[in-house]
Amino acid sequence: MTDPNEKSARDRILEGACELFSIHGYQAIGLRDLADHVGIKAGSLYHHIESKQSLLFELMEDAISELLYCTRLNLRRKAQAHERLNCFIDTFLDFKRSSSSRTNLLSREQINLSSEHASQFNSLKNEYIQILSDIIKDLLKINQLSPLTLSMATDAVIGMLFNQAQWLSTEVKSSDHSPVLKRFAYGIVATMNSEAA
Repeated sequence: MTDPNEKSARDRILEGACELFSIHGYQAIGLRDLADHVGIKAGSLYHHIESKQSLLFELMEDAISELLYCTRLNLRRKAQAHERLNCFIDTFLDFKRSSSSRTNLLSREQINLSSEHASQFNSLKNEYIQILSDIIKDLLKINQLSPLTLSMATDAVIGMLFNQAQWLSTEVKSSDHSPVLKRFAYGIVATMNSEAA
C-alpha cells in the first residue's frame, strides 16, 4: 500500500521545476537537471509532461490563477477603495510569502513562454491588472481621468509590488513589507492624482 503522504512523480516534477526555474532561471535548467533533482530518469519525464515549455506555462498559469482567485476572494469583503488597495497589497504579500518561487516565475519568466502560451498568460495577467486599475480609479475619484494616467498608476503599482517585494527581502523584515509597500502605492496614486488634477 502506498503512503498517502508520498507525492506523485508529477507533483515532484512540478515542485522541482518551480524551485529550479525560480533559483536558476528557466533557460539555465535542462530536463536532465530536473530529472536528477527529482530523482527520476530523464526519459521518464515525458510520461508526466509534454515539454519543458508546457511545464513552465503550467506553473505560471497555475500561479497567476491562484493569485487572481485569492485576490478576488479577499476583495469581496472590502467596500472602500483604500481598504481594497490595502487588501490587494496584503493578498499579494501573502501569496509571495507562501509561494516565493511561484512569484519569482511570474515576475521574470514570461519572456520564456511561447507566443501562444504568452497570449493565454496575458489574458489572466490582464484580469489581475484590471482589478488594481478599478481600485485606483475609485481612489483617484476624478471624473475625466485619462486612460494613460490610470494605466501609468496601475503599471507603477504592479511593478513596485513585484520588484520592491524582491528588493525589500534583503533589507526589511517580512512583517514590515506591508506598510512600506502601501506607502509606495499611495505615493504613486497621490502623484497621479495631482498630475491628473
